[in-house]
Amino acid sequence: APSFVSRALNTPSSDLWKPTVAQLYSGHAITGVTDGTQFALSGLGNSTKKQIGEMLSKAIPALGAMSRRYPNSYQSIIRIFYDQYLAGETRAEAFAATRKKFVGVMSRLKPIADDATLHSMAQWYADAYKSLAIRSPATCYTFASGRTGYGHWLPPDLVKRDAELSVRVVETAAVRHKTDNSALAATFKKLALLLKVYNLSGAEIGLISRTDVIRPDKYLEYCRASAIFFRAIAALSARDAATVMRKVLSTGDTAGGTPVH
Repeated sequence: APSFVSRALNTPSSDLWKPTVAQLYSGHAITGVTDGTQFALSGLGNSTKKQIGEMLSKAIPALGAMSRRYPNSYQSIIRIFYDQYLAGETRAEAFAATRKKFVGVMSRLKPIADDATLHSMAQWYADAYKSLAIRSPATCYTFASGRTGYGHWLPPDLVKRDAELSVRVVETAAVRHKTDNSALAATFKKLALLLKVYNLSGAEIGLISRTDVIRPDKYLEYCRASAIFFRAIAALSARDAATVMRKVLSTGDTAGGTPVH
């Protein structure tokens, strides 16, 4: 601490010393670092629920689409954020609660999106898993769990595509006829052949089919296998890819266990 104070006081007025976080800690100048998310929401003034809804819709375009097609779901999402704001909850708590509701609504809409959207979504998952596996296997596995937001982990182009796909999900969601078992079996047979072409082994299929938590040393293999799995789906026709994706999204897994958003 004395050296910290000494350096601070001996820095010429014509200069500016910018201590690192480590130096601030060691000099006992701070006790913690915050990104602001643990403080109560502020800066919203006397915003009405409608104004907050408009603000959130600008940040999340799918919400805007939802306000037009599914107003009740939209209102339930906005109500959660607004109630959190009135209760003085932290930014992190407010967004976590709102995200949980939003993800729940989107999870119900995704399986009933149109074929073209689900085909594009398969390619997006393939690209997202590939990108995250390169960034960090642990981050990639956390993404697979669906327990937290992932926008800050992905490159801008993937974030943009995700937002566009979410809008398309909301805009194209409709009642879909269930695929009969024989057609479903035929489609998955095509997928199985593609997985062989893509050299996805039985062991790797077994890994992404697991419903239990896997060991950290398997994260990279898991993420690479997941990327290949979705890339194979994307290689199918739009109709077949959509059939597989509806099965994946309806059961909350890929080959049987991999969680998806």
